Amino acid sequence: MALPSKMKAWQYSSNTKGITPHLILNPSVPVPIPSRLGEMLIRVLSVALNPVDHRPAETVLYRFAIPKPATPGVDFAGEVVQAPADGAFREGDVVFGASGSIFAGGMLAEYAVAESSRVVEVGKITPNEAAAIAIAGLTAYQSIISRVKPNSHILINGGSGGLGTFGIQIAKALGHSVTVSCSGRNAELCRSLGAEVIDYTQGTLLQDLKNAAKVREFDLVVDNVFADPDLYWKAHEYTVRDAEYAVTPINTTYAFMRPFVAMKLLPGLLGGGQRRLTVMFGQPKLEQLVQIRDWIAERKIEVVFDQVVPFEEVKQAFERLTSGRTVGKIIVEVARAPGSSNTQTS
Repeated sequence: MALPSKMKAWQYSSNTKGITPHLILNPSVPVPIPSRLGEMLIRVLSVALNPVDHRPAETVLYRFAIPKPATPGVDFAGEVVQAPADGAFREGDVVFGASGSIFAGGMLAEYAVAESSRVVEVGKITPNEAAAIAIAGLTAYQSIISRVKPNSHILINGGSGGLGTFGIQIAKALGHSVTVSCSGRNAELCRSLGAEVIDYTQGTLLQDLKNAAKVREFDLVVDNVFADPDLYWKAHEYTVRDAEYAVTPINTTYAFMRPFVAMKLLPGLLGGGQRRLTVMFGQPKLEQLVQIRDWIAERKIEVVFDQVVPFEEVKQAFERLTSGRTVGKIIVEVARAPGSSNTQTS
């Protein structure tokens, strides 16, 4: 089909006080051109928002490193309109995955360039479901899969966001038991996904974890919040001796890095933490994308949507994302899927 030379894309040219106030829908951005082997042009269908879409751009470390105007958006599903030269996909294939850059991914646009090494076909799930997987699904999967033995007891701190809702269900699909911390208003959701719940608003979370450990200690902690350093410093009081403490937020602020550096460098004998600390960065492993996709198709995992918004409402979607009160994933529908809608399988 004939492609336009211009497209609509959301862009920001400043990140003072965050990128959200500066987001504008530019109606005349040049359509990108694939230039390397394995690159293909995608007609974007759905985009999932993630904290990485705004946090790095708002820190001193990356504020001046991102060329502007910049288009955010990493996780996507889309239709191939120019196939890659490596023959991995054909025109008309509907694929999903992540863009090559996590700092200004470029997916909140009508068209975008994607790499064949970072995407797989949507298969029997919807574009909205598929778009949600790459960052949240892979990070949740990788924070669990190689870190525990069979039938482990896993704690997920922050169970109701995109990472948490994926993490609960992935852990259950792998045969583990799961306890999560969340607020009371999200407790029923987390229980419905298969988790035991600790309502952090009803007491002291650390003490509640110690009490829970009297029944069974935790084999792994996945911290999707990382707001209370004591949860790590005192992890030996509620976890088994060889437990790992995995932190998932990607955050380069000084407030985040200062306690984290101390946790990594201070030996346990000198008052440091007594459990292994890891920061999780989801890696684009295609076989894991396929596994999560297939679990969704088999209804072993349900993608929890906070909201699904049209392309014109990206700014409002970022306001919701940055509120810190999302439950599940925020999806932006950029265009309709070929032959169906973004909420129906093709």
